[in-house]
Amino acid sequence: MNTVNFNIKHIFFDLDNTIWDFKTNSELTLNQLFNEFGLRQEFHNFLIFHHIYKHHNQNMWIAYNNGEITRTELIFKRFYLTLKERDIDDKILAEDMANSYLELSTYQTKLFPGTKEILKYLNTKNYICHIISNGFIDTQSKKIENSGLKKYFKTFTFSEEVGYSKPSKEIFELALSKSNANANESLMVGDNFKTDIKGALNINMKAILINNTNISPTDRHITLPTLYSLSKVL
Repeated sequence: MNTVNFNIKHIFFDLDNTIWDFKTNSELTLNQLFNEFGLRQEFHNFLIFHHIYKHHNQNMWIAYNNGEITRTELIFKRFYLTLKERDIDDKILAEDMANSYLELSTYQTKLFPGTKEILKYLNTKNYICHIISNGFIDTQSKKIENSGLKKYFKTFTFSEEVGYSKPSKEIFELALSKSNANANESLMVGDNFKTDIKGALNINMKAILINNTNISPTDRHITLPTLYSLSKVL
């Protein structure tokens, strides 16, 4: 393996959009909700519904990560505001959709190509693998379990348990503490330059960007290994 060759013992992976194909899994779940809750008349087609939902979901996550809203508000408001766009002022419907989304999404198991083969290989080479994820403990844990990923990782650190999201140093420090790892022997692998990569570099961890979107990092002062597919790790 040429990618991991600099005195690394511990490899920390982001979950969503790095190994668990969040985009595909989320779309599958939202499409199921769109049909089950009979929203075609109000939104005309799934693409319109999905576009509106993504807008509100992104805004709610920004507000949550900034400490402006609670987890409960995030989960509920992204659906309530989506429905309001079509004059559906139904809090019960929004709550039902929110709860269904959390439950159904955890059963989606689409991973990026080669994920399990890569993790198995790393384990056989005595790298100790871990998860650091911005997300809720229960939903992220179920995703990992249902996707057959749990056996490849030693520790799991989620932003909800520490009260800080990546790139805050607190979540990385908790992950290092749980894994008994030092930053200088650890590598972060993630798809988000701001949260995964800069967060890791700020506490002196090494990092590899998995650039699934083919968008170059905006910080030209930072040079780091970049892969355009997780499968290229091998």
